[in-house]
Amino acid sequence: SAEVAGQSSARHKARILGYFLERVCAGDRQEAASQAQLVQALQLVVLPVLRAAVAKGETDTVLAPSAVATIVDRLLDVTVTYAEPLKIELLRLSTLLIHSAPARLVDHRKELIKFAWNHLKSEESVSKQ
Repeated sequence: SAEVAGQSSARHKARILGYFLERVCAGDRQEAASQAQLVQALQLVVLPVLRAAVAKGETDTVLAPSAVATIVDRLLDVTVTYAEPLKIELLRLSTLLIHSAPARLVDHRKELIKFAWNHLKSEESVSKQ
C-alpha cells in the first residue's frame, strides 16, 4: 500500500481517492461498502495515499475541494453511527487532513468541531486514546 502510494502520480492518487469516495457514497446500498471494507480501504489505501501526497507536496492536487467536502459531509457525519474500528480510522483521516490541509478545511470548521466533539463526549474509550 505504501509502495503504490509512493510510486503513483498525483493525478492517480486523486483518482484513487475519488474512487474510494464514490464507493462510500454510493446511493444504492448494495453498492455501498460495508464498515469493515471501509476500515480496510482507509488503512491500506486512502491513508497511505494521502500520507504520500503530503510527503511529496501534492496535497492541492490530490485533495480537491469537492473531495474534502465529500469527506467532511459524508464520512465525518455525526448523525451516522459507526463501529469503533471505523471511528478510529475516521479520526486518523480527520487528523491527517487537519495537519496537512488546514486551508482546505476552513469552510468545514463547524462540521469538524461537531465530529471531534461527538467523539470526545463518547462513552467508548478506545477512540479517545
